[in-house]
Amino acid sequence: MKKTGPSLDWCIVRREEDEKWWVDSISDKENWDVGDLGIIDPKQFLLISELLDSMMVYGLESQLVDEAFFTFAIEEELKGGQVKLSRVRDSLLKAEDMLFALPDVLDEEKGPYADFLNHVTQIRVSMLNELIEFAEPYTQEEMEEVLAEKQNNDFLGGQRSHFSDELFAILDFVPEGFAIDADLGGGSGYGKRQNRGLFRFGHRGWKLPKGGKHFFRTRT
Repeated sequence: MKKTGPSLDWCIVRREEDEKWWVDSISDKENWDVGDLGIIDPKQFLLISELLDSMMVYGLESQLVDEAFFTFAIEEELKGGQVKLSRVRDSLLKAEDMLFALPDVLDEEKGPYADFLNHVTQIRVSMLNELIEFAEPYTQEEMEEVLAEKQNNDFLGGQRSHFSDELFAILDFVPEGFAIDADLGGGSGYGKRQNRGLFRFGHRGWKLPKGGKHFFRTRT
């Protein structure tokens, strides 16, 4: 299915107690199953973008980032804490507005999002091998094995998988027993960036494109 197809026009989302956003309904019911379908919110993608920026010097292909996601903007607040998002065709990395990102998983094994994950995994491995003196070069297979084991343990523990968790696990990955400069201050890189993001958004909320009122204030 092409991104320019007419059927994926909107989705309705909600934020749960875990502060993550999930899709309740979607215009293209034929190709999408909304059962446990997560969507990356603007705050999360800001943090993801910071991590992707650090990969540019290692050969990140920005085109793969844009091709991997369908982008949505806030249209209106609905009853019951739901929000309606409308499809836009903006670049995630260049957009001035704050956008939600739905990974293109229509083909989970060979689609644009799968290609993107493979690309950033390769780059993360290259970064690790340049920044850490391993006895033997660390491999993509080793990294994927560790991530698969964690994902399996989360599943067995009844934890729902969200796209943001999957991305941060790759972009922040460091093998057990090792550290890189960004991690030496204590705590995970994601955790520190998340706290900075919460401070930034917590005081002003997010603006709806229509009406000018503030929305989505961070809980304290």
